[in-house]
Order: sequence, then structure tokens, then C-alpha cells
Amino acid sequence: MPLLEVGQRYHPNVAAWPEGLHVFGLSAQRMEVMVALGGVTDAEAAAFRDTTRPFEVGLASHGSVVILLARMPGVMDWSDAPYDARLMLADERGLPVIGHTLIQWLLVDAGTGILRGIRSATVTPQFTAQLRELLESQAARPFRRATYDADVAAYQQRFTAQALVRRAWITEQAGITAPVTEPMREVQADIADALGLHGLIADERIREVVAEAIGRGEAHLEERDGEAWYIDPGFGPDVPVRLLGYDEDLGLVDRRQFPEKPKA
Repeated sequence: MPLLEVGQRYHPNVAAWPEGLHVFGLSAQRMEVMVALGGVTDAEAAAFRDTTRPFEVGLASHGSVVILLARMPGVMDWSDAPYDARLMLADERGLPVIGHTLIQWLLVDAGTGILRGIRSATVTPQFTAQLRELLESQAARPFRRATYDADVAAYQQRFTAQALVRRAWITEQAGITAPVTEPMREVQADIADALGLHGLIADERIREVVAEAIGRGEAHLEERDGEAWYIDPGFGPDVPVRLLGYDEDLGLVDRRQFPEKPKA
């Protein structure tokens, strides 16, 4: 998968997207969700990237349709995204395992297709378990596109997103910090593959720390003038990825402030 670049089209051949939430596939511990807004402002993009303002997420259902719910302060009020795994490509129909699931959020200008922000946050094992239960129930029912379309039309005509929240199976804040367990390391590998970190960062120690911070919703990457930058308010000033270093005592460092020690 090519590196997603803020300021470029999310998909090079798609110039516009329908406004709203869109779920783009699910693997064992990772989910990708587009937030498509018309005329994204700089303030909305900044609010989207602000990791001190947690997103709220929820799960509802209607018929065989699984419904993802989300609210983002400064970006959008509660919105809903219908989902049926059988509409996805075969490699995007995974069932989440029990544990923390990573959701990668992509803010896209609906009118231009331009990616305005990337943010990743985990959801709790309880949320993951509920999602798995809903998807297993969905898979047990025969799929007919006409039935799916009718179920989506029925719930959208009957319920607002706020009403769906009141009927939700679960709601919570996304971005729960989790210890780095073996399943989380698998999430880190997914992030590294999705963002092309192996090509950007040769040092495995740096790559793991960056992937972990992104997975916890604390950091993200941006493309600026053809160069990848690491953005993490808790780490310090924005820094080009090529200038990240690793110190045995300090961990991840900015080589502009902590030059690499000469080898003996």
C-alpha cells in the first residue's frame, strides 16, 4: 500500500467522495474509517489531529447491518456508517480478535478527495468483542444486496445518529492507552505496513516506537514538501522522520537536539 500523504488525494483516481463516515475494511486488529467532509477548514483539520480531544465511538445494528457511530469534537457531531463485510474485498473481511482494535481515521475533503489528516486510536477489548459478535451474527445471515439497501434506508429514515447512540450496543471514547502486548505488536506491524514505515525508517527500534505511538492515537505522520514528518505533541516539536533517532537511555529522540554519539 502506498504511503498516505496529507495534502494529496486519498486515492489518486478519485476526486470526490460522498460526505459522511465510510468503513473501508477490517483485519484481525485494524479498521480503516474515512471521515469525508465538504470543504474541510484548517480549524477542523487541526481539531481532527488534536489527540487531547478524544473521539467517541459506538456500535449499533439494524437488521443485518452493523452501524459504526462516531463523534469528533470540532469536526463533526454523531454520524453513522453502515457496514456489511460481504461488500468488502476478500482480504478486508477479517473478524477482530479479542483485544484492542486499532481504528485508523482519515479526514478527507469530500469535494476534492484530498487527505487532510490521519489519526489512529485504539478501542477497548469490550468494543472489539461487541464488534466481533455483530459481525458473526451478520455472517450467519444470507446476503442479498436488496435486503441490505432496504435495511440501510429503513434505519436512516427512522433514526437520527443521536437516536442510534441511545440504542447502541456500546459507546466509548477511542484512544484508550494499552500496554504493548504481543497482539499490540501485531497492530504495530499493520501500521508499519500501512504507512510504509519500513521504507521510511530503517532502525527497527525507532519504527516500533513510532508505530506504538500512532497506534495509541498519540502521534501521526504528515507529508510536507515531499518529506515525511513525525507529529507527536507529547514528544516535542514536529520532526522529519529522517531525523528521528534512538538513544539507549532516552528512547526516541530528535537528532537535532540529541546528535548521534560518535562510535568508539
